[in-house]
Amino acid sequence: MSKILGIRLKVLREQKQLSKAEVARRLDVGNTTYSNWEYGLREPNADTIVKLANFYGVSTDYLLGHDPIEQDKELTVEAAIMSIKQYNGQPVSDQDQKTLISIAKAYFNSKK
Repeated sequence: MSKILGIRLKVLREQKQLSKAEVARRLDVGNTTYSNWEYGLREPNADTIVKLANFYGVSTDYLLGHDPIEQDKELTVEAAIMSIKQYNGQPVSDQDQKTLISIAKAYFNSKK
């Protein structure tokens, strides 16, 4: 299974401030199906990957990890942070990930 696909789907969905259920509804798939894509437990078929790319406004190559430069640098940082599931044996919550992303954005914006 492609871990990068799941990470990118989650980051793109959160950038649009949508729930998994909302994206699933808009794509006409089940909630569990979409969640499994984000968790990397299942992969969508080729037609659905095209549908996802169109929905998020990115290329299929980007979704599949073949074109890492398509998005801005912040997305790369966000994807890295979103892939962190634990630190020193402690789970990293979604809220912790969002806090780390905010810190990273503030840091890089201050360097401009």
